[in-house]
Amino acid sequence: MSISPSSRVLVAPPDAKSLRLIGQHLGAWLDKRQSLLPTWRTMIRCSLRQLVLPNVNLRAV
Repeated sequence: MSISPSSRVLVAPPDAKSLRLIGQHLGAWLDKRQSLLPTWRTMIRCSLRQLVLPNVNLRAV
């Protein structure tokens, strides 16, 4: 079984240009859902605070 050049390219880490393209695609995808993002971020932050703060307070006592 031989390894084709294309499979080697997939295994190699992405270069800066590829990362930039991926970032642009992610940015465009997130822009379409921008109205949802603040809501999700707020929900996640609130839930993280609820999880973390009680634990910190209990350990501090």
